[in-house]
Amino acid sequence: MKMIFVVFVIETEGKRYAIADTIKTGENLKAHCDRYGAEVMHLCESRKQADETARNWNQAYHENNKCVY
Repeated sequence: MKMIFVVFVIETEGKRYAIADTIKTGENLKAHCDRYGAEVMHLCESRKQADETARNWNQAYHENNKCVY
């Protein structure tokens, strides 16, 4: 079964956090966005790329004092 690798960005009170996730093809992407409360979603070619993207974005959010955690 093919998978889709996604990075969701959650924003609350002006701060952000990126989460990498894997979704089965054929599943509703909007439902996953709603589950995370995310308005931004970035598709990746691999789980490794999704993890690296989320990690890099979270590092940038942290450096700019914009990280939720």
